[in-house]
Amino acid sequence: MPVTFGARPVGPEEREGDERTPEGTYRVSFKLKSDHFDRFLGVSYPNDEDLRRAKANGISKPGGGIGIHGTTGSRAALARAWIRFASVAGVASVWGPTDGCIALTNEDVEALYEIVPVGTRVVIAATR
Repeated sequence: MPVTFGARPVGPEEREGDERTPEGTYRVSFKLKSDHFDRFLGVSYPNDEDLRRAKANGISKPGGGIGIHGTTGSRAALARAWIRFASVAGVASVWGPTDGCIALTNEDVEALYEIVPVGTRVVIAATR
């Protein structure tokens, strides 16, 4: 399933607003249907390791609000085209249209939303 990440996808999220996607082991913490994201599966970032690393680096706001999501209905076709192109061309690691989340096509996130229960383990790892 092709995906894209944050506007600065190289390196894990370290602080609020850095537009990076966290890397580590998390859980689906909640699920939400929304006009803005179509479907949103909240990810339990920051975890204990993220908080420890942030504290050690003097970061008081490691961020939050990370999830796996689609997009508004009016942008679904454009998002679908970008996600597919970025995946095939290998540019998903250069730029993504989210603020650190994981973006999927609406069709893919809707399928995932239906089969993934809250509490499911999510591993986010770089493929550098």
